[in-house]
Amino acid sequence: TLTHSQLNRIIKLCQKYDVWLLSDEVFRGLEHDKKDQLPAVADIYAKGISIAVISKAFALGGVRIGWLACKNKQILARIIEIKAYLSICNSQFDEKIASVILQKPKLILNRHLKIINNNKQLLNNFKVICGYKISFFTPKTGCCLFAKIEAKITASQLVDLVADKCNYLLYPDELFFSQSNAVRIGFGNNQFPKFIKEVTL
Repeated sequence: TLTHSQLNRIIKLCQKYDVWLLSDEVFRGLEHDKKDQLPAVADIYAKGISIAVISKAFALGGVRIGWLACKNKQILARIIEIKAYLSICNSQFDEKIASVILQKPKLILNRHLKIINNNKQLLNNFKVICGYKISFFTPKTGCCLFAKIEAKITASQLVDLVADKCNYLLYPDELFFSQSNAVRIGFGNNQFPKFIKEVTL
């Protein structure tokens, strides 16, 4: 998670070299502490492009609706051209769901933040998965972390073990172009306390 000062430094570098800044803001709104929320890059930098989706922060996996914000009208026009070429239209069902959710975004985000912050308390004592020691940094935004495996077992092997023994799906870090021998764990739903209890037995 970037800090305000880190983002400002990045923007100054972009301004210095006159380059575009593409900002992935799919978890914006799920900062565990509101003071950590960064402004949208498109709001504070003339060559900034902000990207967000309905599926992440609003916990609507599979709903393929997103948006892009940019102050440059030429870039926006070109993006719209490419979008029109790649897909004829969005799913009407997805559009309807998104329109309902976006009428009261704070209500949805606050609910998710409550679940995340409750689950975050459980991370303090989360040290092993199926008997194998792990370590991780607790994120300040969103509901995913990468747990490094501190044992002689590969991430893929641990994923298979958890699936077979506990019936939970984790993801090996190699799927995210990493070689740290870690697994990605989500802690953004009501099943997380049950997950921790079962994988730490």
